[in-house]
This record gives sequence, structure tokens and C-alpha cells, in this order.
Amino acid sequence: VTTRNITLTWVAATGGVRTGYEVIYTPEGGSALNAVEVFDGTTTASAASPLIAGTLYTIEVYTVSGTGGDRKISENKTIDVRTFPKPPVDLQSTVINGELRINLSWQKPVGEVDMYQVETFLVGSSSPIKTTNHTTMMASIDGLSADKEYRFDVYSVRESLDRRSKD
Repeated sequence: VTTRNITLTWVAATGGVRTGYEVIYTPEGGSALNAVEVFDGTTTASAASPLIAGTLYTIEVYTVSGTGGDRKISENKTIDVRTFPKPPVDLQSTVINGELRINLSWQKPVGEVDMYQVETFLVGSSSPIKTTNHTTMMASIDGLSADKEYRFDVYSVRESLDRRSKD
């Protein structure tokens, strides 16, 4: 899953004569996108249409047998998947002199976002020393030391923390 694609894989149906699959992507509250016919058991949603970041899609997979007027479609299997949100844009920082604090601000990306997560790192470290969640497009990070360098990662979050994209 990315901001614009969903990749599906599945085990091929057994028995019967199978000529392929039909996959239909429907965005939450929207109309079904064009069906994608697949003949190798794998597809990406981008083949049907570019997807919208941070959007929930209902994906239906049908087994297809035959062609033309003899074409038959089986019962479907359905899964709901959400694309990742786009990362925040125009990240800005302002150091507050004498207070060992930095103010961060950013703009909402195109698409749906539920909240933002800010991770504070010491430069050179791969583990955050502080993580905060925000519903506004700003954060004030305090408790910093004047003799250390920091890195700040700002993520857009949609639905759950496993659906996030960083600037």
C-alpha cells in the first residue's frame, strides 16, 4: 500500500476452468472504478486508476471463466484497504531563543488526514527520544538542549498509526 496504489496478491482458485479475475475498486462513499481484468493472479489498483491518498477502498475480486457471451463470474471475495495519506507539506521551524524550544508548523496535504505525529531524534540516532500526536498543523517541542542537534519527522496519519507518511 502506498499513497496512490494498492497491490493485491492471492492464491489462484482451484478446480473449474478459470480464464482470469476481475477486480473492482470502490472508494468510500464513491462509485466503483473501472474493473481490472487480471490473468496472472496479481494486480495493482493503479492499473485501474490512480488512487486518492488516505482513502478507504472496498476491493472485490471475482473469478472469471469463459469469454464473450459465455463469460461467467463467480462469487466475490472482498477486502477493505486504506491508502496511506500524503505527507505534510511546507514544514517550517522557528527556534525560540532562550527557551530551548522549537515551534514546527506545516500545511495539510491533499487528501484525508486524521492527525499528525511528530518524532524528535538526536541527529545520528534511529530511535526517537520523543513522540507527540497533534490534531492541528503545529507543534511546540520543548525540553531541548542547546548543545545537541535534533531532527524532527512529521507524519500525516489516517485512521491508525500504521497508515502514516512523513515529510
